[in-house]
Amino acid sequence: MLDFSEVPERFKTYIPNYQIHVLDVCHIPDERLLEFPKDIATMFLTIKYRDNLQNLKEVLKTIPEIENIEEDTYDVMWNFLDKRMLELKENIQNEDGGINMCGAVDQMIAEGMERGLAQGMERVAQEKVWGIRNMIEVCQELGGTYDNTQFQVEMRYHLSQEEAGKYMKQYWK
Repeated sequence: MLDFSEVPERFKTYIPNYQIHVLDVCHIPDERLLEFPKDIATMFLTIKYRDNLQNLKEVLKTIPEIENIEEDTYDVMWNFLDKRMLELKENIQNEDGGINMCGAVDQMIAEGMERGLAQGMERVAQEKVWGIRNMIEVCQELGGTYDNTQFQVEMRYHLSQEEAGKYMKQYWK
């Protein structure tokens, strides 16, 4: 494999010339990947479908012999792909100590949905504050009074007088 033409003879014994086999798991058909031992096949399929968990789940459902894998395989696989899955391991272990891969994928999908929901709620809250600030600034620019603007903020954003008052103190110039 290596080009030893420039290496002095005395050093050649210290340089290993191993054969390297490259396996592009993302472009090999699933059937070929399933020719490997079940834990390795599961790892390869998980790497292949890591960006599409729904597809991974469907593939795992169709191959019952790889539905449960050894704990060590699970640890290696998710340590490489997504360390958060290591924390969920206790929830998906079966009575034999193996890991239910469909359960793992379900957990990951659910966690992703929760994160997405939290991010969406955070964004809605930020946009609400942005809207309140802009409303206060526009009312002020158009000559609105402090009290009338606060009342408009209360009505428009369904806020208590106290909540609207905090925004008024913060954004009224």
